[in-house]
Amino acid sequence: MKTRDKILQEAKRQLNEEGLDRVTIRSIASALEISPGNLTYHFKNVDAIIYELYLQLVEALSQSIEVFHPDKLSTKWFYDQSVSNFAVMWDYRFLLLDFVTITRRIRPIKEHFRQLVTLRQLQFRMFADQMIANDIMQEERVPGLYDRFILQMIIYSDAWLSDALVHFDTHGEHVYHFYADLMVSSLVPYLTEKGLKEYLAWKADRKEPPFRGYPSILGKM
Repeated sequence: MKTRDKILQEAKRQLNEEGLDRVTIRSIASALEISPGNLTYHFKNVDAIIYELYLQLVEALSQSIEVFHPDKLSTKWFYDQSVSNFAVMWDYRFLLLDFVTITRRIRPIKEHFRQLVTLRQLQFRMFADQMIANDIMQEERVPGLYDRFILQMIIYSDAWLSDALVHFDTHGEHVYHFYADLMVSSLVPYLTEKGLKEYLAWKADRKEPPFRGYPSILGKM
């Protein structure tokens, strides 16, 4: 592994485990047993490292959007993609947990993210239109309804991880499935009869217990 990649890997580990305020050029260099000067040859400061890690996250999430087939769009596809994306987000969790602080501190990330959200709105609207064409979702009954719904999903995607750290004592696949289920269930009011049958079919195959809320809350009942 190249030194640059080792720096990014170690910085991500420290940022995820220690938090934004406790990670420095010196702490990263010390863990890698290199000099701070050697590290700053590759990245002039921690903010430059964070920006590179942010771009890595964006690229990883973009790949799942770009490799899809229109005929495959369904509630099950949406669910599987959500689980996969949440796993990627967990791997870069410091970005979601400290995003407001990061965007205040690193202006290019804020500017890039605003442009990214605009792009995501267009992409997700394309998905919605294709699901309408596939007879999975109903035609829009109120002008702008699906555009509002798409923004709600984007906001949800940005916020789920903070909620998970409060309500789950352990983390892994079960957490990603929990939040993916919440996200996809919000589609139900917009589904056609065909879409609802498809949704209920794969839900039945999973043989899940009835939904009652957060596991931590259930354990106290």
